[in-house]
Amino acid sequence: MPDDTPLPNLEIGLFSAVVLIEKKLSDERESALAGWLVANGCLSMSAWGEGCSKFHDAVDGKVLEKFDFKDIPEDGFVMTTWHDDEPMNEVLWYHLYCAFHPTVKLKRLTVDLSEADRESEIAERYRYVATDEYLDSDEANFDRKLTGWWFQIRAFFGRVLS
Repeated sequence: MPDDTPLPNLEIGLFSAVVLIEKKLSDERESALAGWLVANGCLSMSAWGEGCSKFHDAVDGKVLEKFDFKDIPEDGFVMTTWHDDEPMNEVLWYHLYCAFHPTVKLKRLTVDLSEADRESEIAERYRYVATDEYLDSDEANFDRKLTGWWFQIRAFFGRVLS
């Protein structure tokens, strides 16, 4: 998404977003994007790429602004993470399996802040990180392999209990 792209109204309900940042954002664009996410129902946001820690802070700031810098109600809390030294596949895996809300089912949104059209590449990466092939690869870190086992065990017990 180029810097001058207008931000659309999202009518998708509550969601989890992963924001892929290819190049440093201007302060104005960063603030606008962070506010756009919070205003449109984002309850979980993971940032990856150039300046992702700063973008993470901008989203946290917009949440504080939304509640006039007072206590944030549980249903308004936005869980934010940044992934500045991880491969893109790791943050996409995290978005699929770890970005959730304790009481609300969230839709998923990927915001790609790249000049190039990477929609098919990112879709293919999501398909790949959702496979055992990824978990078994050297690319997946050890924590992900352990978490993968946990998900398999949870899925097994979920079938047994239902």
